[in-house]
Amino acid sequence: MSVNILLADDHRMVREGLKQLLETDSEINVVAEAGDGYECLNLTNKTKPDIVLLDINMPNMDGIQVLNIMKQQKMLCKVIVLTIHNEIEYLVKALEIGCDGFILKDSDFDTLKKDLDLIYYASYFCELASYLTRENNDELEILKLLYQTLRALEKKTINIELIRCIYEIKILAFYGIGIEASRCVKCGKTENLIWFDAKECGVVCKDCEHGKVKVSPSTLYTLQYIMYSSIQKLYTFKVSDDVLWELKKIIREYMRYHIDHEFKSLVFL
Repeated sequence: MSVNILLADDHRMVREGLKQLLETDSEINVVAEAGDGYECLNLTNKTKPDIVLLDINMPNMDGIQVLNIMKQQKMLCKVIVLTIHNEIEYLVKALEIGCDGFILKDSDFDTLKKDLDLIYYASYFCELASYLTRENNDELEILKLLYQTLRALEKKTINIELIRCIYEIKILAFYGIGIEASRCVKCGKTENLIWFDAKECGVVCKDCEHGKVKVSPSTLYTLQYIMYSSIQKLYTFKVSDDVLWELKKIIREYMRYHIDHEFKSLVFL
């Protein structure tokens, strides 16, 4: 699938560098370059790109203003914000407006551009965070989690599907509907926890046998680690294919049961 990208940054050398880097991938086509906000809007309307890489700090009209107009006009392109570490307050605004993801300017772009799935996953992670922060007050922890998750995507040291499972499990915990993984949600026992029940929000013991999904000891340990570890320690482990399969089954069912929302970015995953 060929992807058309518009680059919007007021530094010509930055645009040129990004263009050369991105176009080494045969499936990426840079259709236009913009040096300020007005030019970005005009070229977006003219070229209809799939993705706009949008710098925050631009003359005449900054990236936040451009993003706001794009969302008001319901433009169909994905908007990925280019940012730096000290622009966190602008990033929060961009997430509130509805950007589809962000990339740190000091990121390893060569790694990111080789697999567009990373951008799509980042878009989904940002969309999920934006949706939950509109419904919940624990914005700081969710934003910290989002930052660490996008860093994990960039590093590519663990399976991307595992990153998604970890992120979904942890963000729902911050949202207030965390999975009970240490004791049976029916009787309170802490032994022989072999089932998972989405409706009851946690694991179920062998005696109660009320669960819908079978949970192996390794998957149970992984769930407990994700639920009770700090954000900084989340993306530091790997799991077997069997554990990953169980985690995916658990969190997909849990998301379907508790989150009544259709995320547009999932179309790409």
